[in-house]
Amino acid sequence: MPNDDVLPRFTLLLEGDGEWVIQDESVPPGDPAHLVARIREDSEADVRVEWMLPIPLPEHYLTAEFAADDLRMWNQRRQGWSRPIPIPHIPPLQLDKPSSPDDTRMG
Repeated sequence: MPNDDVLPRFTLLLEGDGEWVIQDESVPPGDPAHLVARIREDSEADVRVEWMLPIPLPEHYLTAEFAADDLRMWNQRRQGWSRPIPIPHIPPLQLDKPSSPDDTRMG
């Protein structure tokens, strides 16, 4: 159950007419990594995102809110990643082969 007192890591702020920024609240404001993205209206149908950090997300979204939500989901998935779990190697079954021609006789 999430703690409601915890502030969200990424915040979307309107800077001006058709311009937003996404900030990382886990980084101090003076740090260059605090500014994650600049978002501008590209047309009436979408916005253009300029990622300030190397984040593998699209540069076009329908709204600034969709871009911020996508960043939050990407960050949650990224935190859950771990190294691959090794699978134990089991050698193939060995079939018993007869050791001499007499062993092939039945009964």
